[in-house]
Amino acid sequence: MKENKNLVLSNRLIKGRYQLTKEEQICLDLSNSWDSSKLISKIGFLRGKLKQLNRK
Repeated sequence: MKENKNLVLSNRLIKGRYQLTKEEQICLDLSNSWDSSKLISKIGFLRGKLKQLNRK
């Protein structure tokens, strides 16, 4: 289900019919890197991205 939702978001973005919000982009980035061995802390990644939103 998660993969299908990401695919739908990606397809909408590619077709230019849907602009991702900043929050959606953070979730998409996290889900795309979820299985990455380079990502040490998933919670840390999410907190860092949310802090970036607060600064803007």
